[in-house]
Amino acid sequence: MRLLPQLGLTALVATAVTVAFVLPAEYGIDPTGLGAATGLTRLDAPQEIRVEPVANVPFEIARPHETPYREDTIMVRVGGLDEFYGQIEYKLTMQAGDTLLYSWSSPEELYYDFHGHADPEAHAEGASDGPMEVMTYATGRAFEASGVLTAPIDGIHGWFLANRKMEPVMMELHLAGWYELGPGLISLTRRE
Repeated sequence: MRLLPQLGLTALVATAVTVAFVLPAEYGIDPTGLGAATGLTRLDAPQEIRVEPVANVPFEIARPHETPYREDTIMVRVGGLDEFYGQIEYKLTMQAGDTLLYSWSSPEELYYDFHGHADPEAHAEGASDGPMEVMTYATGRAFEASGVLTAPIDGIHGWFLANRKMEPVMMELHLAGWYELGPGLISLTRRE
């Protein structure tokens, strides 16, 4: 008869130890508040080490924007070989440091050249001397691509696209970030 009270007392003590000490230390669960008072809840948390932001980055790592980001889904028609030799450009205007998330897909494989350059109008008006800067970010052939761009310069950023089929293709382009839809869709004419 003495065994049952001893088992009951042992189970009660084990439950109290589990709730007061094991749960806060191992799982971060602190129903009694004793874990926070004794520092046991910090045993479950990862150790934090403060580090300085990366140096020599040409833009702010985290910065607020005056305007909310925007999202667009655009259907871009890429003509067949009989229309401008299947070539087209889709461009956006961005400021240096602005971020763009993009994803595009096409039912046919397209050649793409994702690039950026200074605003041609500002360059023509003498805003800068010398040749216009052009940067290629990615090129290739694909049915789809996605990624992120932090604009390295103020100017025009976008895709040169080429379709090697006779029939036109509709490419679906998803955008999110800080950009302006312009100068917009530019069809390339035949080069002599």
